[in-house]
Order: sequence, then structure tokens, then C-alpha cells
Amino acid sequence: MLHADKILKSKRISIFGYPATGKSTLAVALAKILNIKLYSLDKMKYKNNNRFEKRDIKDFEIEYNELFQNESWFIEGNSLDYIDRRFIESDLIIYFKSNKYISALKYTYRYIRINILKKEIRLGTNGNADKFDIGAIKWILNQYHKKIINLSELMQKYNHKIIIIKSYRQLKE
Repeated sequence: MLHADKILKSKRISIFGYPATGKSTLAVALAKILNIKLYSLDKMKYKNNNRFEKRDIKDFEIEYNELFQNESWFIEGNSLDYIDRRFIESDLIIYFKSNKYISALKYTYRYIRINILKKEIRLGTNGNADKFDIGAIKWILNQYHKKIINLSELMQKYNHKIIIIKSYRQLKE
């Protein structure tokens, strides 16, 4: 597995990246293997993991800041507004880099796979796949890339902690 030694030594791991790229699936599997508690930012930020119903921001911020008090944690998700602290506190940062068009297609495919083809849900959180959100597609295509560009300075500063994953094939190497 890619960077297995680095992953096995880490106690504080953060994973983020383009939507529908397998972040949640990998996070669930690694957290289980490493026996580290997994924190899903979607579950923390939204009521009942429903992207259409946000929790009170103060409640989210309290829970988010408290998790850093733990000796070990695995944070999964794309709340980029709160990523600075994750970069600082993490031993390891896993970034799923993708093309915005591929990400949008995978988001659409995930919805079809689960809701139309009735395929079994995999390990991950499946990002509210029960509802198709055209707003999410627009966000992937128009906003997410801009947010990542804004993170480039932060990513350079913590480059020694970052593993960039461009495809699942890369994980199998």
C-alpha cells in the first residue's frame, strides 16, 4: 500500500479532497485498521448527516475543537473553512486530488448506483446519496477548485505531512 509506513505511524490523520473520490471509504477502512476513532465532518456539521439541514455553527465548532484534545483521531471531510487547524494538528494529511469533471461524474454515478440500480452501500458515508443535489454538482464544478487553489500556500507549508492520491489504482501500488 502507498506510504504504508507513514500511515501506520500516524495517530492524527486528516483526509480531504474532491467529492465522490473515495475519501470516506478509505477513511472508514484505515480508521478500523489503525483502531483510531473516525470523525466525519458531514456528520458533525449537518443534522442526521443531511447536507440540507445544517446544525448550529457554534455547536459544530465546539465539537470540532474538542476532538483535537484526543490523543488520536481520523478526520474525514471537506469543511475547508476549518482546515487550517487540521493541517497544524495532523501527523498525516491525505488529499484526494481529482479532476472536477470526474468528481461531478462520480457524484452522479454514486446517486444512480445507490438509488436507481439499488447497489449495496459501500464502507463510506455516501455523501447523502439518497438525494440528488444539482447545487452540489455546481459547487464541485465552480467552487471547490477555487477553494483548493486558495489552500495552495497552506499545502506547501505542510507538504512534508501530505500524501496526494490521484486514483484508487495508486492505492493498490
